[in-house]
This record gives sequence, C-alpha cells and structure tokens, in this order.
Amino acid sequence: MNWKLRYNRVSLGVVLGTLGPFLGFWFYYFITLMGGQMKHTPMGFVHFVMNTPSVQSPVVSLSLIMNLALFFFFIWKKMDLAARGVLTMTMFAWAPLVVYLKFH
Repeated sequence: MNWKLRYNRVSLGVVLGTLGPFLGFWFYYFITLMGGQMKHTPMGFVHFVMNTPSVQSPVVSLSLIMNLALFFFFIWKKMDLAARGVLTMTMFAWAPLVVYLKFH
C-alpha cells in the first residue's frame, strides 16, 4: 500500500493541526531566546505568555505558522484529506482562540 494513501486521512490532519501550534510555540521561544530578547527558562516563558494578555494573541498567531507549513506540505504531497484536517483545526479551533485573546 502506498504511504500517501495510508496517511491521507482527515484525522491525521486534525491531530497534526492540533499539535502543530505547540511546536510552533517552541520554535518561537527558541528564536526569541537566540535573538537575545528573552532571558526566561522555557517554563518561565510559558508563564510570561499566560500572565501577559497583550502578548497572548500575537504569540498564538505566530505559532500558527506551523499549521501553514503543514497545510502547504500536505498540498504539495497531494494529500488533500490531511490538508483539510489541518485547515479545519486552524479555522474552527485556533482562529476563534486568537480572536478571543485579541478582544478579551
């Protein structure tokens, strides 16, 4: 069986669309750490973001770039069902969270 047929599932896209922004969050942390902008430990950074409402929406928005990369990877590999799952999680779970954090 071809690996594309085996992994071209909406459920795979939903799972990766849920976990992708967490990985994007850690990429964002390490980029800001290497840039010299942060002097926090990883958990200190998480607490900083959780306790500072003005940075929550931008950090979550930047973390969603990982979903964009996943979506285009699946489109490039012609795995449309998995891309649909990533798009579903982005539109119906993450985007409302960003809007809520922005206007709360």
